[in-house]
Amino acid sequence: MDPQQRRGDLFDALRRLTAHGAQARPQVVVYEDLHWIDQATQEYLAFTDDSVPAHRVLRILTYRPGYAHPFGERTYHARLALTALSTEASVQMAARMLSTRALPEELAAVIAQKADGSPFFVEEVVRSLQETGAIRPAGDRYVLTRPLTEIFVPDTIQDVIMARIDRLAEASKRTLQLASVIGRDFSHRLVERLSESGGRTREVLGDLTSTELIHEKAVFPEPGYTFKHALTHEVAYSSLLIQQRKALHQQIGLAIEELYTDRLAEQFAVLAYHFTRAEAWAKAHEYLLKAADKAAKAVATREAIALYEQAETAASRLGDAVPARPRMAVHQAKADLYLLISAFDRARDEGERVLALARGVDDHVAEGSALVAMGLVSWLGHKFSRALDDARHAIAVAEAAGAPSVLAGGHLVTALVYEMTGRLDEASRTFDQVIRISRQSGDGTNESWARVFAAELKGWETSFDEASRLYAEGIRIARAHNVLLPVLEGLFMWGINLTGQGAYDGPWPCSRKGSPSPRGSVMKTIRRAT
Repeated sequence: MDPQQRRGDLFDALRRLTAHGAQARPQVVVYEDLHWIDQATQEYLAFTDDSVPAHRVLRILTYRPGYAHPFGERTYHARLALTALSTEASVQMAARMLSTRALPEELAAVIAQKADGSPFFVEEVVRSLQETGAIRPAGDRYVLTRPLTEIFVPDTIQDVIMARIDRLAEASKRTLQLASVIGRDFSHRLVERLSESGGRTREVLGDLTSTELIHEKAVFPEPGYTFKHALTHEVAYSSLLIQQRKALHQQIGLAIEELYTDRLAEQFAVLAYHFTRAEAWAKAHEYLLKAADKAAKAVATREAIALYEQAETAASRLGDAVPARPRMAVHQAKADLYLLISAFDRARDEGERVLALARGVDDHVAEGSALVAMGLVSWLGHKFSRALDDARHAIAVAEAAGAPSVLAGGHLVTALVYEMTGRLDEASRTFDQVIRISRQSGDGTNESWARVFAAELKGWETSFDEASRLYAEGIRIARAHNVLLPVLEGLFMWGINLTGQGAYDGPWPCSRKGSPSPRGSVMKTIRRAT
């Protein structure tokens, strides 16, 4: 399946699954920490938002202040802003953690003052007091073991957590620090592979779980753990020296390569992260490109762009070790992705970079292809004079280099501009020229585009049968060469053509095959979906 269609069907399948479950019993679906959400999940939530009120579904989304969710305002939305705990509530929470009805007044005052209404701070202060022996049970209550003036409670939550980590046994502390470099979530297998605990990994992880610095998250297909809180993870990570972190990131990346060889594609983004943090630039560049390609195929457009940009940074660190052609491929991939989100100026900037690199290595085919791509971007951005200039230069390069696909592309851009600016006779002749050049060279991409747009002209002239023939042939060629956009544009405009001649039974199947939303142009549908 086409990646975009697969993504849409996956979203719809998950929506149907939730709706089906709600028929049997009410469903409560919780998404925590939206401030860290990935683009694909955010798009899924937006996709399914309007279906929530029609079913017995309660969706709970939690996020920190400052995050602006993209779901708009609906009558069925309710926003609950959580405030800090009151002094009384903070003391009551601490008492319940200790399973006692009351706390000594001076201890209650310390907890209320230090925690400042933060539930997590209350938890950490109480555990810190227990671990240092500053409090002890006495019957049904707790008492201080020494004067309050001799009890040190740090002023910040980070310092409280750091003090708790420092009190751990050496093996537990090292394991926690190692886990923090792996990430917020980590597997038992990976920790065991890298740990220096001498076969006591499960025992050490059990100790860390009992102190509630980490939680067990999964037992199948392999045991997995997560840090109880993001701050705990951050403090443990920052407790390592920079060179220690880099060395561990390198070791973790190599260990993942070794342990997950059978499903390494699942780890591309993780490997890219670790080798980047390790400043192992060759491997970082390799996995950043693989992760970016994977994201692009999954239509995770913005994530793919960000990964390609990181790959560029890694390539700059490697210098001349990365040849011009791989660099051109990255810039062209970014240009294509910017095109999908209608960022035409950025797409053109990337095209300019491809052009400069192609000229630097005297690759005339790549030079001409870059000019064609830039012309298409300018056409879509309605900068028609610039598009014609790009096309003219591309044609000159193609004729000198003997590159028929570039030649066809240059003429295609010219024809598209003519069509858009009302020079219809010139557009028709130029489309015929593109079809002739493409057919002779076996260039299905340009031929399919030319046939589909030439069909539009025939439809405008009310030559409906000729238009239908061109649409059918253009769509057939596009499918044979696995080119999506001419298929979508062709099906959509073929439906318009059938409507124009009064064949009202035809447009619905065409629009159903072509696009999930036949209300606007296919280009707009694609841009909105991505």
